[in-house]
Amino acid sequence: MANCLLREREAAERVVGELKQLMSDYCTLAGAVSTSLEAIRADIDRNYHHTHDGHVLDTIASRLRRQVADRAGAYEVPLYDYEIRQVKALGGEISNRDTMSLGQMLEFAWSLHTLSRERADQLTRVVPQPCGNHGHANWLGKMLAIYELMCDRNKDLAIERLSAVVEAWRYQPAESAPRYVEDVR
Repeated sequence: MANCLLREREAAERVVGELKQLMSDYCTLAGAVSTSLEAIRADIDRNYHHTHDGHVLDTIASRLRRQVADRAGAYEVPLYDYEIRQVKALGGEISNRDTMSLGQMLEFAWSLHTLSRERADQLTRVVPQPCGNHGHANWLGKMLAIYELMCDRNKDLAIERLSAVVEAWRYQPAESAPRYVEDVR
C-alpha cells in the first residue's frame, strides 16, 4: 500500500513538473509571438507609415506581453468589443470566446502587413511624384492619417480624397499654396 501511494505521488509530481514545463513553453512561445507582433508592427510603421489601423496590433501585442510577464498562461488574449470590431474590419478572426489565439494573432499581423503594403502600393500609384523624397512620404502619411480620421477611418475614401487634392495641386505654383492656406483660415 505504501509503495502504491509512493508511486502515485511520484506520478503526480511528474505530471506537475510536465505541466510547469508546458506552462513555461507556452510563455516562451507567447513571448516570441509578442516579439513577432511588435516587429511586424515596427515594419509596418517603418515602411508603410501612412497606413493606420487604430493600433489594434499594438494593443494585442502589449496585452500578450503583459500576460507573459504575469505568467498567466498566455495562449490567447481577451479582446474588448471595440478591438473585436477593428480586428474583424481588418479581416482578422476571433474565437467564440472573444479572444485571439497565438496563431490567430500571427495570421492577423501578417495579413495586416500585406494589407498595409497593398494600400501603400495603391497610394504610390495614385500619387506619383518624380521629385518625391522621404519628406514627401512623411507628409503624405500624415495627411492620409488626417483624411482617414475625417472619413470615419475609411481608408479607401481617404485615399480617393487625398489623391484628388494632390492631383488638383499638382500643376499649381508653389507660391500659391501658402496663400490658399491663408484664405482658408
